[in-house]
Amino acid sequence: MTKDSNSTCSPFQFRQQQKHEILLPLHHRPSQPELLWPTTLSAVRRFINLLQNPDNAEIIRDELRRAQGKYGRQGRRPHVHALGFPYAQYLLTQAWDMDLDHPENPHASGVGLESDVISPNGSCFGHDNDDGITIIDVTDPVNPAFCHVRDGDGPLSPQQYVRQYHPIPPKEGIRASESGRDVTDKDEEDRFVLEDVLRHIASLGGIPLLSRVVLAEVWPEEFADGDTEEEEELQGEQHNQHRSSAVPSLADLAIGPAVDYCLRENDWSGLELFFGIPAKATLIKQALYSKRPFPDAGIVALSRALSLEMKKNGGVLDLVGTLFSLEQLRVLTATVPADIVRTVRLNGQQTLEPSIIGDLTNIFPNLIRINLLDTNISDEQILDLCRNQPQALYQLHHIIHPAFRIRTPPTRKFAMPSNVDEVKALAEQLSNDGSHGFTFHQSRIHRINNDDETFASIDFFHPETVLAGLTRYFNFLKNGREKTHRFTFAFGLCQHVPAMVLSYSLAPDLHGHTTSVATDKASEDRQHWLYRTVTGVPMSASYDPFMARGWLFVVRAAFYFYEGPEEIPKYAFVKIDEAAHKAWLVDLFSALLEDRLADQGNVDDSSESEEEEEEEEEEEEEVQRDGGTRELQVHRPSSRLPCSLPHPRVSALSSDAWKVYDARGFADAVAKEGRPRPSEEAIAAFEESLQVGKLSEMEKRLGAAFGVEARPFTLMGHDEVKEFIPASR
Repeated sequence: MTKDSNSTCSPFQFRQQQKHEILLPLHHRPSQPELLWPTTLSAVRRFINLLQNPDNAEIIRDELRRAQGKYGRQGRRPHVHALGFPYAQYLLTQAWDMDLDHPENPHASGVGLESDVISPNGSCFGHDNDDGITIIDVTDPVNPAFCHVRDGDGPLSPQQYVRQYHPIPPKEGIRASESGRDVTDKDEEDRFVLEDVLRHIASLGGIPLLSRVVLAEVWPEEFADGDTEEEEELQGEQHNQHRSSAVPSLADLAIGPAVDYCLRENDWSGLELFFGIPAKATLIKQALYSKRPFPDAGIVALSRALSLEMKKNGGVLDLVGTLFSLEQLRVLTATVPADIVRTVRLNGQQTLEPSIIGDLTNIFPNLIRINLLDTNISDEQILDLCRNQPQALYQLHHIIHPAFRIRTPPTRKFAMPSNVDEVKALAEQLSNDGSHGFTFHQSRIHRINNDDETFASIDFFHPETVLAGLTRYFNFLKNGREKTHRFTFAFGLCQHVPAMVLSYSLAPDLHGHTTSVATDKASEDRQHWLYRTVTGVPMSASYDPFMARGWLFVVRAAFYFYEGPEEIPKYAFVKIDEAAHKAWLVDLFSALLEDRLADQGNVDDSSESEEEEEEEEEEEEEVQRDGGTRELQVHRPSSRLPCSLPHPRVSALSSDAWKVYDARGFADAVAKEGRPRPSEEAIAAFEESLQVGKLSEMEKRLGAAFGVEARPFTLMGHDEVKEFIPASR
């Protein structure tokens, strides 16, 4: 469900054991109250666009499946956790806090996903400043339903909701008032407002409205009565529509029995002609998938049907719908045409081994995506593959698995070392704990307060996909700046953007779900963005709290409409020498061990102040005990390290222990690692995105008045990246 108000809120709902439940409430406050209704209607449309992408809907369904039977009824234990549906929350915050779909009027807000979420276990109107909510039912993500509610009223349509904030004059009234006289500026303004209102309302046409009965399942006290006559009339037409289904032909009806006969005889010659007809081959596949367990005699026929299907669906090898043995999967993947496979869907399979990911990348040279929802491969097995065998993933753009929907990982705890050998072992463990992934670290220069930092991390990455996301990041900033000088500041403050650009699919139509009807490249790109595939949830911190493993991309800028001499916007790709960093960790933990031994020797020091005693007591409360064993807690994000840095007896990491790259240097470096090198086109697009571009008229005037100018992003110097590397401090 979603909920919105004058601080808009958005709760999802979903059906659990024949009852609807609250899934995720989100709180959003628009910057200007008069923007509430257009912001809300536009956000609903953006969210439904994302829901109706079949790839996104598939992940939503998996989250709902995992929640079935897990939570109590509304307000009862076990409660729904505020971050219990990270993917759904992630899509919702993107839709509600950012409008980057419309280049002519971009918008960004929000201080982080975690900050926007409120408890899903309260009453309907039990949150701050709630004078309006929007509710979206995502039980069937591709066919959602929604309504608006204000002040305890029943469900409202978009038009009724807008009337609560803004009168909607009829077109006839405007024409009548204009007839026989000159059209004034006020007439033009009224006409513009009317067209804008009608455009927003029309954008949600065809989306079913929720009934009061459904709302009462979640909040029985607020919506105890049944639907009013007006509400029934409003919903009657859309709920009573019955879709007619075509009657299958006799030939289609005969395919099922024919498949049964061929399986018994192990002779498929009778269906030979049907394998050349795509629609009939699909029916053969469906008939085979109905067999449980899948018969070995059907493997060859299924391989032929899948091969024909892949020529029509963009190279998707769809193995969802039945259960295969591991050996059957190996035979299937070895017999289909290898060069046309771009996506392998293994959802629901329960006989898999983690090594199958590497096997598939070896078999299919053009494979870019593997779907592993609801399989027997655990989160830890996938993450272990990312840590210890990253080369097996280099060619992949995306792996769809619940392990990549962990927004905030738990704090890692390690036994405090008590000797030199344990110090070295801990340093080794921490050095290998991080992923060979990619971290986006944005630092916003603040002229008065401390600088703001935003992190987003992905566990593994394809260089071209990452570069395309970063290019979009800078293009959003550049294009928004052209329209309004306010956008630049909002963009830098919004903590959703770095994560968003790291998690969308490079080409949403690669999986047979083409949504674009545009005729030019710019419009096609916009259509792709509107209905983009969101493949996972980037972590809100670095996977490695010491920022030493994998790749680091850093941005430092003021994000004002102009930059002063000391605020030149900078960027850099950074790679740290892992061996040098491991040696630094040994020195650090050796010093911590010495500190601990010294503290134990000074326990009876009578000169210790009361303040120091209180500090030690507070520290002791943070130390976890397990049979008397002290534990070292390594927190994320990186600002919460196990000790303050710099340590007085530990030298900072030598400046030759990291390298700074521009886009071309990054491309060369990842190619040496064995990853695919980004294309020249992708590199050039990134370089172009760093430039200033056009400025708004207001920005030009302000720049001239203050004697400053907008500047392009330039590469950081070697020493400038120190602030992003804890070991270098």
